[in-house]
Amino acid sequence: MQYAAKVYDSNSRSGDRHYDLPPVYLIGILARDPGFSRSGSVWDGRYISEYTFREKETHEVADETISIIFVELYRFGKGAGKCRSDRDRWWYSMKHLKELESVPAAFGTGSLDRLFRASEIAQFDSEKRLKYEEDMISERDYINILDTAEERGRAEGISKVARAMLKSGMDIKSISSLTGMTEEQIKALRPE
Repeated sequence: MQYAAKVYDSNSRSGDRHYDLPPVYLIGILARDPGFSRSGSVWDGRYISEYTFREKETHEVADETISIIFVELYRFGKGAGKCRSDRDRWWYSMKHLKELESVPAAFGTGSLDRLFRASEIAQFDSEKRLKYEEDMISERDYINILDTAEERGRAEGISKVARAMLKSGMDIKSISSLTGMTEEQIKALRPE
């Protein structure tokens, strides 16, 4: 709940009198019973519950602000063969992740592959996880270096073209329109 409140609060700006905040959803995936009192036929076969704020005396529900959704995996009772929807396959897989070596054959391939790859990584011992994280950081650094070099090269190329256009006598507004540079940037390219 604390995380949802922080996300909600981070969307407001200091000094605002009127909030136009988007709703925030907290999805809690529960492996064990957190002590909720669940009785009566309305709860038979139900494993997803959604809560929101309401006024205690009038029971009025305010505009959507923070919604809390609990997926109670311990209540999910379908076997792999009974899972017909993607949602059921996800809940089954999450509930049985520790026991499963791979995506159950009945599920086919698809969106669950990433879940199983992530769970493999989560099971690395500390030495292997550290090496994996170092490799990921190195890969991200390399990609950032390439992206930065590409951006610089593109900017330098556009500047070179803009200089040539200036030299040929083309007006600043036309150069700006063709290159996407601001008029100030183009003026700064003029030889002094």
